[in-house]
Amino acid sequence: MSKLIFTKKSVIKLYGFDIKSLQEEYNNNLRAQRDPIWSSFVLPVKKLISCLYMRRGKRAEFDDFQCINKKLMKKFIKIIKSSKKHPACELLGKEIFKKLTIHGIRKNEIDYVKKKLSKIRIPDNSMHGDLKLQNIVFVDSSIKIIDWFYYREKGSLVLDFAHFYSKYERSLSGEDLLLYLKRKKIPEGLIRLAEKLNLSAEDINFAYCIFRAAVIRKPSKKAKKIVHFLIEN
Repeated sequence: MSKLIFTKKSVIKLYGFDIKSLQEEYNNNLRAQRDPIWSSFVLPVKKLISCLYMRRGKRAEFDDFQCINKKLMKKFIKIIKSSKKHPACELLGKEIFKKLTIHGIRKNEIDYVKKKLSKIRIPDNSMHGDLKLQNIVFVDSSIKIIDWFYYREKGSLVLDFAHFYSKYERSLSGEDLLLYLKRKKIPEGLIRLAEKLNLSAEDINFAYCIFRAAVIRKPSKKAKKIVHFLIEN
């Protein structure tokens, strides 16, 4: 991978990453540019920086949700439907379970999660990992997606859409994932998508929530509470 050197502290502050994380973001951005699923949506890091400094482009807002959802669905629904399905535990990979251990999840609990995820079969695709309105910008009338830190070549687009719908509804209500789960559990958009795909919205939501809990960067009591809630309910 190419080495990206940032000399302006304001750029690092803009991303909210340290140097190591920013380098990972840059490397993943390059990978996504070569990914036929995502290439048309990728805004290269250097172009993003240029747009921000020149005040070009527009961040997506709540009112843009329906328009963006329609365009993303038009692009991805055929890909999702034509993709082979694999157990979610295989798509999420061993590193997810290692991260759960870091969050303090006990072995017997991880074994339970693995067993349940092994029974959940979802489409096999690459995924952005943090698809939400806050990571979408309009540049020259085109939708572009930024922040590729969580990009994975092995994953599932349905988990991306689970996050897209969950994050939108949680942003409107001001709830974090745990509070949202306790109140409502499954986003309306995800329920509709699961019906189109003849999949279980509950299964997709379970896999999605496990993924989101695992990728919390530092050891987190919140991640532990999310996993415990999913196991108990």
